Amino acid sequence: MPTKTVSVETMGVGRKGGGKHWTDAEVAARQAAADKLKRKRAAKLPEIFDQAIVNMREGMAKGVVQPKVAMVKVVPQLTALYLQVGRAQRMKKDYAGALETYAKIPAGDPNVEKAKVEIGMTNLEKGDLAAADTALTEASQNLSASREVFYNLGEVKFAKGETDAAMAAYQRAVDLDPKWAKPYFKLGLGKLQKADSPGAIQMMEKVIEVEPMSAEAAQAKALIEQLKKG
Repeated sequence: MPTKTVSVETMGVGRKGGGKHWTDAEVAARQAAADKLKRKRAAKLPEIFDQAIVNMREGMAKGVVQPKVAMVKVVPQLTALYLQVGRAQRMKKDYAGALETYAKIPAGDPNVEKAKVEIGMTNLEKGDLAAADTALTEASQNLSASREVFYNLGEVKFAKGETDAAMAAYQRAVDLDPKWAKPYFKLGLGKLQKADSPGAIQMMEKVIEVEPMSAEAAQAKALIEQLKKG
């Protein structure tokens, strides 16, 4: 069987003219070298990221970098990495590390709202309900607050036993996205806690209506069956 060849032009490193061809082994070797370089660059990302933030801030302080350009074009691409690093730390239950990472995102940054949600949920997981409440309440006061902000605020209020406040937050999440099953499900649980079985069934039916294939829908069906039997 003849050895397969790959034109160097298809690899983006071609020469002008007829072109050299690469064997499978040469292609594999070049790909391995490229992958190694990618891993090396990825390992340096945190260092590059921190230095870029420092450079941006120094530039803004000296008036070299226009604030809008720095904030809109530079920071969002970089601060998104802080969110990813913080989530990874949170998954490892390194709550202190996660909170420190999220705190690096400056006020006014487009990602700061997401960071406040992450801070709130990190504090919720570590058991600091007061700090979680503070972070998410502050985020909820932003006119552009997302459905996730209100849903997670509801989670914190529910964990604190503030059912009415939790219900209000879940309802705001529904108002922002009427096709999202999760807040409907929690509204149903809230009604169940208040011994409002008809209301709970109504919310659970809404869960099934908006997202019939979701995990919440499966739970809703089971709850409806139990409530109707009772």
